[in-house]
Amino acid sequence: MRHWIELYSPDSAPMRHELFESKTVVGTGSEATFRVPASTGLAPLHFWVDPGDSGVTVDVQDTLQAGLYFEGKEYRTITAPWSAEVFVGNTRVVFLEGSIRISSKGTALLLATALIR
Repeated sequence: MRHWIELYSPDSAPMRHELFESKTVVGTGSEATFRVPASTGLAPLHFWVDPGDSGVTVDVQDTLQAGLYFEGKEYRTITAPWSAEVFVGNTRVVFLEGSIRISSKGTALLLATALIR
């Protein structure tokens, strides 16, 4: 099964990165595995993502003051189920399992809305 991380930030286009067996480092710096624009508000090496069978472990860098938010609470480290949403600063992070293309999300809803009218 393939695993993905998607990031949604107000000042950036949606971004997607495939998660592999090893840890993925998310941040704005050149050493990040999944490099994102500075407009996301993330640090150069902001958090680590480690996929597993039942979910994904997310770990915020120790030197950062703010953690991540999951289900309304702040954490430094969590294990979230697939399809969960986590908020880091002004960025929404979604962890997906499967092979859904980012551009195809919402197509069925748009088609259903058009047919109802």
